[in-house]
Amino acid sequence: MPANAHAHAGLGRLALGAGDPASAVRHLSRARDLAPENRSFTVTLAQAHARAGNRERGQEIAAAARSLGRINYRNDPVRSSVHDLALDVRSYLRRANAHRVHGELELAQRELQAGIAVDASRPELHFALAEVLAASGNQPSSLAAARRAYDLHPELEGVAAFLARALFQNGDQTGALAMAEEALERNTGDVNMMLLVALISAERGDVVRTVETLDHAYGARPQDLSTRSALIQLLENVAEAMTPPPRSSKRH
Repeated sequence: MPANAHAHAGLGRLALGAGDPASAVRHLSRARDLAPENRSFTVTLAQAHARAGNRERGQEIAAAARSLGRINYRNDPVRSSVHDLALDVRSYLRRANAHRVHGELELAQRELQAGIAVDASRPELHFALAEVLAASGNQPSSLAAARRAYDLHPELEGVAAFLARALFQNGDQTGALAMAEEALERNTGDVNMMLLVALISAERGDVVRTVETLDHAYGARPQDLSTRSALIQLLENVAEAMTPPPRSSKRH
């Protein structure tokens, strides 16, 4: 195998890690031309195209990589950070999480979208994208991504609760209540979902359910100060809602 192939592959991987997918595509394409039998070069090139926004080309190259079989690292001394199943969802999630830790939300979003471009059937990618978009302030797109994650895997941990909060913020109390109830079916001790159910019930004037739900929430975390503060606030809201408005005095 030409030594230049490994050199171009190394430069491509460095460019990919630095967030320069265009340069990565250029170097990895050259590496693939020099060593078309090397699956790791082809797989990483597919990722580079996906992260550059060329999803269709990335999928085409990914299919070609699969046809080459498993990577034989004994004949490939330059180990890609992406191994035999380089398009595995976990590699995208790891890199996206690393970007999120450093506040690089745009890079995290780009990473997750690249993963979805390669395999749109993975709910974890859509859910992680929903969280990143929410943190970026893009609530409509975040809600759409969360819905997609839920459609793919309704029992994915955290997705029902996330949707409940997102729908409530979007003004959809009916949808938020349904999602909150579903989240509580899976995690009966989720106090945040209890408080959301209580809040929606209070705003709807359902005093009985509000008080019952608040009682359950306090029983779940009686010593938690934030829970206690939320309970007190909600109880004050309920009391205010139950207090009839003062009658206006008519002057004769």
